[in-house]
Amino acid sequence: ARTAVRALLPALAAAGLPPVRIAATAARMRRARQALEQATEDLLASAFSFGAAGDCRVDRARLAAAPVEIALRALDRALRRIGGRDLPPRLERLERALAKVLTPGFRPATYSGCRFLEQRGVIRIEREHRPPRRG
Repeated sequence: ARTAVRALLPALAAAGLPPVRIAATAARMRRARQALEQATEDLLASAFSFGAAGDCRVDRARLAAAPVEIALRALDRALRRIGGRDLPPRLERLERALAKVLTPGFRPATYSGCRFLEQRGVIRIEREHRPPRRG
């Protein structure tokens, strides 16, 4: 891959993208990613309260006040932690899950190995319980 990128450098420089500019853009993107990561961690710490049973309670007001991208990232991390899955849920499903959680009085639902419940205004996310397979 490095050889292929090096071969492209003269064409990129001719198009106005010399290596110095590419490196500066990469540095800006790294800073932006770090800011997104920090904002996501901050939201997880303030809006998600993880319990010893592997579940969590969600502060709807704090989640709703966050930028959508940060809320989606935090919800994704919570789902992976609770559901025990390595791969993120599809973005469309994650967006629907966030919309559901932000809607007062939602009906219980499952997403990405997790169950979403609301009881007396408190949102809880727990691992989805599946019966053992037979045979």
